[in-house]
Amino acid sequence: MREIKQESWSIVIRGDLNPRIFQPSWFAMQNLLGHDEAESAKLEVVHPEVTHFSVDWVDIQVLRDRFAVRTLQEGHAEAMRDLVMGTFRLLRHTPAGIMGINKTVHFSVDNRDEWNAIGHALVPKSGIWNDTLKKPGTRAVLVQGERPDEFKGYVLVRIEPSPKVQPGVFIEINDHYNVTRDDKAPPPAIAELMKVLEQAWVDSVARADATTKRIMEIR
Repeated sequence: MREIKQESWSIVIRGDLNPRIFQPSWFAMQNLLGHDEAESAKLEVVHPEVTHFSVDWVDIQVLRDRFAVRTLQEGHAEAMRDLVMGTFRLLRHTPAGIMGINKTVHFSVDNRDEWNAIGHALVPKSGIWNDTLKKPGTRAVLVQGERPDEFKGYVLVRIEPSPKVQPGVFIEINDHYNVTRDDKAPPPAIAELMKVLEQAWVDSVARADATTKRIMEIR
């Protein structure tokens, strides 16, 4: 039986950030995390170049050009989104123009025949590969599609053997949004990205879930 063994959701924002702001105590002062959560946070580093800490349901890492939150806890994806939106409602003038809503999945298959069948369905071996390689096998598939909505960006799907589940498959879905108007211009205030996050979240989650389901159904 095919079964999801690990699933994560993350939101990654590219912009101009001050990592030292994003400490557990700041999130607690702004009522974005509970005070008990902040006090018990696992603090990895606080530095002008990077802040990294985690609480039981979310991991937060901030570099000067990257804000990333990730949860492995089932049912906490929306809470993670709300944390991001609450953070940047307060810091709404932060320059940032690029965002990814990301899902990763490791799922198991019953046996190596099923595992190989998924690889063969994604990358048929008849023809060029059987003609040029001995026992060809699929190591990774990377497929990019146009955005299915009015936003700028793309959808990127990576599929490869799972390093955590044997036999198993790893899926990574990057729903990429870009609100910059010119590559040479400074990024707009992050408030624009937060509008996108609010409007696009439900569809993004549904699309990632549907993509995952479709890949898991390959026979």
